[in-house]
Amino acid sequence: MDTADEKNDDFPEAGSRDVRTLRELFRLQLRTALAMEYDSLAGLAELRAAGTPHDTTDLLGHHANETREQIENLNRIFAAIGEEPLPEPSAASAGIRRQGRDLVEDCAQEMRERAVLAAALGSESYEIGCYQGLITLAEELDAGDAAELLQLNLAQEVHTGEALRRRLQVVG
Repeated sequence: MDTADEKNDDFPEAGSRDVRTLRELFRLQLRTALAMEYDSLAGLAELRAAGTPHDTTDLLGHHANETREQIENLNRIFAAIGEEPLPEPSAASAGIRRQGRDLVEDCAQEMRERAVLAAALGSESYEIGCYQGLITLAEELDAGDAAELLQLNLAQEVHTGEALRRRLQVVG
């Protein structure tokens, strides 16, 4: 599922929602995280298709599998709170995906692997921040099971970010 929309004006305007409770904020952020992971999955497929060496495509493929697990964890949280797992389009994650694609397209073949790794690393940084915020909200809501699943996702993101950084150093 690809939730990224190529037009920024297709996203709901800031201030068009009336979020009044911590639970509503958590639900909105959870839906945004789901869209973020779908955007990430699509972006990883694009980056893997960029023609990079086997080690990098393997790393991106491994992360795509982890991303599917993260989507499943988010779906489990939705089920636990009695909500439909409906992605909320994310202008940020769609923009990060576009930026990564543009970066790779702008690079000569000899710079392509570095560009792919840098683009993937930028996406990981955003995802880490998203999960840190969600964990804080889950803890405030005393939603321990949700916080644990979000911690698992965060740990995977941090680990992948480090793996991408190490690979970028080796390539450089």
